Amino acid sequence: MTPYEITHVFPDIAPHELLAAMTTPTHQQLQDKVADIERRDFLGRESDAQHYRCECMVYPRRKIPAYVRPLLGGGLECHEVVLWTKANDYLEIDVRPAVLGGRARVRATCKVTADGTSTVRQYSGQVTVEVRLIGPKVERAIVAEMLKTLDAAAAATRAWLASR
Repeated sequence: MTPYEITHVFPDIAPHELLAAMTTPTHQQLQDKVADIERRDFLGRESDAQHYRCECMVYPRRKIPAYVRPLLGGGLECHEVVLWTKANDYLEIDVRPAVLGGRARVRATCKVTADGTSTVRQYSGQVTVEVRLIGPKVERAIVAEMLKTLDAAAAATRAWLASR
């Protein structure tokens, strides 16, 4: 298991405004473009005064070469569940990649807090790859890719919010 923390600051926005943006379909499309996601199939999306829950399959544009795929037991597509507890601006995220036959998992909490006139978004979580010998190396590679992708997504979110 490899733990991680990733923090971004969003100026001149309240926490609930940032979280509302993160659950907006047009913003999700922007995030998918930045992350090079080919398509996202929504399996369920529910929202009420207390919670928001979104479950989907995510298909990245990048593919595993066909000759390696049988060895890895799946592709890069992921089952993703996001739950937002609106009372405390708290997200729980569970991502299960198909690769490695379900032996990989990314779990995170995302806390969104006010800091003066800015909002701080902090992801804390762990990546687990249950494969002897190579698991920790694969976990570190996943965390590095997440950092790169989330940094780009944060920049896109700042631009998206500024244009509204």
